[in-house]
Amino acid sequence: MKRLLFVALMLICSASHAGWDVLFPSDEYMYFYNKYPAKRESRIVKMWSAISYYKEQPTSAGKIVSYINLSSYDCRNKKIQVMFSKMSPVRFTVSNFDTYKFEQRLDGWSKVSPGSIGDQEWKIACQQ
Repeated sequence: MKRLLFVALMLICSASHAGWDVLFPSDEYMYFYNKYPAKRESRIVKMWSAISYYKEQPTSAGKIVSYINLSSYDCRNKKIQVMFSKMSPVRFTVSNFDTYKFEQRLDGWSKVSPGSIGDQEWKIACQQ
Protein backbone atom coordinates (compact mmCIF):
# COMPACT_ATOMS: atom_id res chain seq x y z
CA MET A 1 0.00 0.00 0.00
CA LYS A 2 2.81 2.43 0.88
CA ARG A 3 4.56 1.63 -2.39
CA LEU A 4 1.38 2.33 -4.40
CA LEU A 5 0.87 5.62 -2.56
CA PHE A 6 4.49 6.60 -3.23
CA VAL A 7 4.19 5.81 -6.96
CA ALA A 8 0.93 7.80 -7.21
CA LEU A 9 2.52 10.77 -5.43
CA MET A 10 5.56 10.67 -7.76
CA LEU A 11 3.33 10.63 -10.85
CA ILE A 12 1.31 13.60 -9.62
CA CYS A 13 4.45 15.58 -8.76
CA SER A 14 6.22 14.84 -12.04
CA ALA A 15 3.10 15.70 -14.08
CA SER A 16 2.78 19.06 -12.32
CA HIS A 17 6.39 19.87 -13.26
CA ALA A 18 6.24 18.49 -16.79
CA GLY A 19 7.59 20.66 -19.54
CA TRP A 20 10.33 22.64 -17.77
CA ASP A 21 13.76 22.10 -19.28
CA VAL A 22 17.14 23.83 -19.08
CA LEU A 23 17.82 25.98 -22.13
CA PHE A 24 21.42 26.33 -21.03
CA PRO A 25 23.39 26.50 -17.81
CA SER A 26 26.13 29.06 -17.21
CA ASP A 27 28.56 29.90 -14.40
CA GLU A 28 26.13 32.57 -13.11
CA TYR A 29 22.65 31.10 -13.65
CA MET A 30 20.40 28.35 -15.00
CA TYR A 31 18.02 29.34 -17.79
CA PHE A 32 14.77 27.36 -17.99
CA TYR A 33 11.90 27.31 -20.44
CA ASN A 34 8.55 25.57 -20.38
CA LYS A 35 7.51 24.37 -23.83
CA TYR A 36 4.68 22.17 -22.55
CA PRO A 37 2.08 24.89 -21.94
CA ALA A 38 3.12 26.90 -25.03
CA LYS A 39 -0.02 28.19 -26.69
CA ARG A 40 -0.15 28.83 -30.42
CA GLU A 41 -2.52 31.44 -31.82
CA SER A 42 -1.90 31.38 -35.60
CA ARG A 43 1.65 32.75 -35.94
CA ILE A 44 1.94 33.78 -32.23
CA VAL A 45 3.23 31.37 -29.55
CA LYS A 46 3.30 32.06 -25.79
CA MET A 47 5.92 30.39 -23.61
CA TRP A 48 7.27 30.71 -20.03
CA SER A 49 10.98 31.15 -19.31
CA ALA A 50 12.95 31.61 -16.09
CA ILE A 51 16.44 32.52 -14.92
CA SER A 52 17.62 31.26 -11.56
CA TYR A 53 20.82 33.01 -10.45
CA TYR A 54 23.37 31.31 -8.21
CA LYS A 55 24.09 34.62 -6.40
CA GLU A 56 21.84 37.56 -5.56
CA GLN A 57 21.61 40.18 -8.31
CA PRO A 58 21.20 43.86 -7.42
CA THR A 59 18.34 45.67 -9.21
CA SER A 60 16.52 48.96 -8.71
CA ALA A 61 13.77 46.93 -6.96
CA GLY A 62 16.20 45.23 -4.56
CA LYS A 63 18.19 42.01 -4.69
CA ILE A 64 16.79 39.12 -6.72
CA VAL A 65 17.74 35.52 -7.47
CA SER A 66 15.00 34.69 -10.00
CA TYR A 67 13.42 36.32 -13.01
CA ILE A 68 10.43 34.72 -14.75
CA ASN A 69 8.63 35.78 -17.96
CA LEU A 70 5.66 34.85 -20.07
CA SER A 71 6.52 36.00 -23.58
CA SER A 72 4.82 35.98 -26.97
CA TYR A 73 6.83 34.96 -30.01
CA ASP A 74 5.86 36.08 -33.52
CA CYS A 75 6.93 33.10 -35.63
CA ARG A 76 6.44 34.83 -38.99
CA ASN A 77 8.22 38.13 -38.24
CA LYS A 78 10.80 36.82 -35.70
CA LYS A 79 9.76 39.16 -32.88
CA ILE A 80 9.29 38.81 -29.12
CA GLN A 81 7.07 40.57 -26.56
CA VAL A 82 7.23 40.13 -22.76
CA MET A 83 3.67 39.92 -21.40
CA PHE A 84 4.08 39.02 -17.71
CA SER A 85 7.18 39.01 -15.53
CA LYS A 86 8.32 38.59 -11.96
CA MET A 87 11.62 39.35 -10.25
CA SER A 88 11.93 37.47 -7.00
CA PRO A 89 14.26 37.17 -4.00
CA VAL A 90 13.21 33.48 -3.89
CA ARG A 91 15.25 31.03 -5.96
CA PHE A 92 13.21 29.63 -8.87
CA THR A 93 12.61 25.91 -8.86
CA VAL A 94 10.14 23.94 -10.92
CA SER A 95 8.27 23.03 -7.73
CA ASN A 96 7.68 26.64 -6.58
CA PHE A 97 6.57 28.10 -9.94
CA ASP A 98 2.88 28.08 -8.95
CA THR A 99 3.59 30.32 -5.93
CA TYR A 100 4.68 33.35 -8.01
CA LYS A 101 2.37 36.34 -8.49
CA PHE A 102 3.01 38.00 -11.86
CA GLU A 103 2.74 41.60 -12.97
CA GLN A 104 1.36 42.42 -16.39
CA ARG A 105 3.98 44.09 -18.52
CA LEU A 106 3.02 44.52 -22.16
CA ASP A 107 6.32 45.54 -23.72
CA GLY A 108 6.25 46.47 -27.36
CA TRP A 109 7.29 43.90 -29.93
CA SER A 110 11.03 43.80 -30.60
CA LYS A 111 13.09 42.04 -33.23
CA VAL A 112 14.91 38.91 -32.06
CA SER A 113 18.70 39.40 -32.17
CA PRO A 114 20.56 36.51 -33.84
CA GLY A 115 22.48 34.37 -31.32
CA SER A 116 20.71 35.88 -28.28
CA ILE A 117 18.75 34.09 -25.55
CA GLY A 118 15.61 35.47 -27.21
CA ASP A 119 16.72 33.85 -30.47
CA GLN A 120 17.11 30.48 -28.74
CA GLU A 121 13.68 30.88 -27.09
CA TRP A 122 12.11 31.91 -30.42
CA LYS A 123 13.54 28.80 -32.13
CA ILE A 124 12.07 26.54 -29.42
CA ALA A 125 8.68 28.26 -29.31
CA CYS A 126 8.33 28.43 -33.10
CA GLN A 127 9.85 24.97 -33.65
CA GLN A 128 12.64 26.28 -35.91
